[in-house]
Amino acid sequence: MGVQKIALAMERLKPRVLPADYTLLEDYPNAAEYYRADGMTIITEVDEYQGRLWLHVSCAFRTKLPSWVDLREVKTVFVGPKRMAISVQPGEDEYVNIHPYVLHLWSPIDHDPIPDFRKFEPLVGKMGI
Repeated sequence: MGVQKIALAMERLKPRVLPADYTLLEDYPNAAEYYRADGMTIITEVDEYQGRLWLHVSCAFRTKLPSWVDLREVKTVFVGPKRMAISVQPGEDEYVNIHPYVLHLWSPIDHDPIPDFRKFEPLVGKMGI
């Protein structure tokens, strides 16, 4: 996959209008950095992983972990209200922590990597979620 395809995907996925309390700090062909007035930093990046394009969004404060409300807002603004986003919890032996107060979201750009857990499970006799 080429650099141009990554840059085009990034341009397509950037928010067209930011909420009033957000500021664009840096803008690159495949990434952007934003700042929210309360001190939260958001970084968005499009890159290729195992032959597929992904949008990666991270959000962090300097001295505290973003809340669930913060993460939901970041997902809505930077991933989109209708796009899927995934938060990954790796096994202990694969866990990497370079910033103690950052949360990550991953959004597949051109594929659906997980099954639809909302579908009915006949062996269980109820919905998957």
